[in-house]
Amino acid sequence: GFTLLELILSLAIVGIIIALGLGGIRLGISARDVGERKVDTYQRLRIITEQLTQKLQSTYPVFVIQKDVSSAAQKLASSKRIMAFEGESNSLRFVTFASPITTQGSQAHEVKFYLGKHPKTEKSGLILMEKDISKGDVFSRIVPNAETTRYYLLAENVTELKFRYYEMKKLLPQELQDASNSPTHKGKWVNRVVMDPFLINQKVPTNPILAFEKNNKISLPRAVEITLGITPKANEENEDTEEKPELIFSPPIVVLINSGMEIAVPEKKEEDNEKA
Repeated sequence: GFTLLELILSLAIVGIIIALGLGGIRLGISARDVGERKVDTYQRLRIITEQLTQKLQSTYPVFVIQKDVSSAAQKLASSKRIMAFEGESNSLRFVTFASPITTQGSQAHEVKFYLGKHPKTEKSGLILMEKDISKGDVFSRIVPNAETTRYYLLAENVTELKFRYYEMKKLLPQELQDASNSPTHKGKWVNRVVMDPFLINQKVPTNPILAFEKNNKISLPRAVEITLGITPKANEENEDTEEKPELIFSPPIVVLINSGMEIAVPEKKEEDNEKA
């Protein structure tokens, strides 16, 4: 038979083995849950970036004409043009020709990406607004309850949304270098792009610098940089814990916007291959 000491030692060894086995199983389950949450987070990031990229790559310089009626004596009207593009550091609004996801209406529509609450469900996250412009209502005041305006919650738990815009500007003649292959444009990243209205029938300014700026005005930014920060969904089993989920940032995504524009490159001189 077994002595009492041998029985106690045997039970202790069996208990240690069972504890180690259960600890390994629990660790595996925890690692699986963390992996599933990360996969879900990166999947949501991928969907957001795909929608943003598709909409931006299908944009085109669309100008809205506003009529300003002058005095009754003259009865003249001067047309003002404003480009339908409004870029802030935390929101983006423009006209795109990509297929809408909230309706089966016209392909050309107005969109806006921003962080906020859905007007109907009250859920917070990244909101996509799509507005039908088939009747000519472009870049007017947004009415949430209008029939032409629809909202879609792209993703919840999005806590960071940042945009930057790359603008290019043609150099003044006195700023150009003497070299034949010197750059003719310069660019910089900015945090805000808002197009000011300008008169269509305005005369060329007498100031040569202002005239140069008017004749070489570039409409859309050449690229948009997007940075997203999303919080993974909390674990239901650990809701009572005070630990906050770690914020996951996506790598900055640069979307090129080349629709309707030519990239500024130095002109190449034709080489004379004829022998003298």
